Amino acid sequence: MSGVEPVPREVRRHTEGPAIVVEAEGDLVVTSETALAEAVEEALEEGNGVVVDASGLTHVDTAGLALFVHLRARCAEKGGDLVVAGLPDTFSDIADHLRLERGVPLAEDVGSAIDRLGR
Repeated sequence: MSGVEPVPREVRRHTEGPAIVVEAEGDLVVTSETALAEAVEEALEEGNGVVVDASGLTHVDTAGLALFVHLRARCAEKGGDLVVAGLPDTFSDIADHLRLERGVPLAEDVGSAIDRLGR
């Protein structure tokens, strides 16, 4: 098999104030987004404010960024909200180019994201 396989991502969840924080690490690409999607779905069962802590991501492709928009829509369908926190600066150019902020609120850190929930 040739090419580089995406590094498996770790996804953890915890409660912080009124939010369920889903921490993602590693790659968020088309072949590795299932774990994050499942974690957000599970978090919605526990509460309606979800923060995705993206500060541990090392690679994000356009499919990964599109997943954030999809997950926010899923949260809204269930009466909840989602904010992405700590998206590394290395991905800010592509996020700006795709106008990610139009579909998903972005925050500098988890605390700021919690403050933005429901706005």
